[in-house]
Amino acid sequence: MKTPILPFQQIEIIEYSLLMSQSYRNFTGKVLIEGHDLASDLYYAPFPLVSHGNQRDPILRYGNLKAQQLWGMSWDELVRMPSRLTAEPEVAQERQRLLDEASNKGYVDNYRGIRISKDGRRFNVDKTILWNVVDSEGTKYGQAAKIGQWDWL
Repeated sequence: MKTPILPFQQIEIIEYSLLMSQSYRNFTGKVLIEGHDLASDLYYAPFPLVSHGNQRDPILRYGNLKAQQLWGMSWDELVRMPSRLTAEPEVAQERQRLLDEASNKGYVDNYRGIRISKDGRRFNVDKTILWNVVDSEGTKYGQAAKIGQWDWL
């Protein structure tokens, strides 16, 4: 029987992990995570990390294990979900304002807001850094968020 390939073992996720990490460093001047195997270290990081693409209605393209646990979803569920569904409709306008601000400035830090899990549980996110994921030529691949603190409401 063949052992399933974990998300962080896929070449596109390894490459995207590097892109998220390099973008984080370029915009914030900080290291996203210390370790020897970036893709694995990010996947098993002690903080939730999510990223969405550039679609008109962006779809999540990455969610580490801590994010999967927080939202109560598997990898496959999470990376098929429009990122707007991570929050309740009532906060959509504020969420979009922050996404736009990060898009224009490169990143925003100390972002906070309320999010909702798959089963409808609400939780507060705080000390969150939201940044653009770009390559060395400035091509934008999406945005990522590192959640610093979270608690259930």
